[in-house]
Amino acid sequence: MTRIDNLFSRFPEVIFIELHNCPDGFQGTHRAYKNYFYVYYNADLNEPTVYASILHELTHYTRGDVAYSEKNEYQTNIETSYDLVSINEVVDYNANNPELDDYAIAEHFNITIKQLHELVSAHYIKDGFTPPSGLLFSDYM
Repeated sequence: MTRIDNLFSRFPEVIFIELHNCPDGFQGTHRAYKNYFYVYYNADLNEPTVYASILHELTHYTRGDVAYSEKNEYQTNIETSYDLVSINEVVDYNANNPELDDYAIAEHFNITIKQLHELVSAHYIKDGFTPPSGLLFSDYM
């Protein structure tokens, strides 16, 4: 049994979807819908990359990000992603990928640039600061 098969068996309630011929840079994503959690991954990549990608997406699941109520059933994928993104994830991703701009960061988390800036502004306000206006996310951190 491979490491990937082991992940599948450890999370039988998660629906894993294998994708082929993905665009460059696509490794994996997730979606919560009606209390189901889907993990999409690029099966064309090498095994260690696929494993790391699936493991990353499962962190969202294990943190409890799957909570999704019936009244929110018709949320769009972007709204769902926005609900699942934490500021700590965004900050860590930005720190590990300093070459990326705001648009690439927003695209990675499947949120709009406006939602990214709202997330960062909320982080600033929570810490007792006034968020600077007009600055990019990378300037905030």
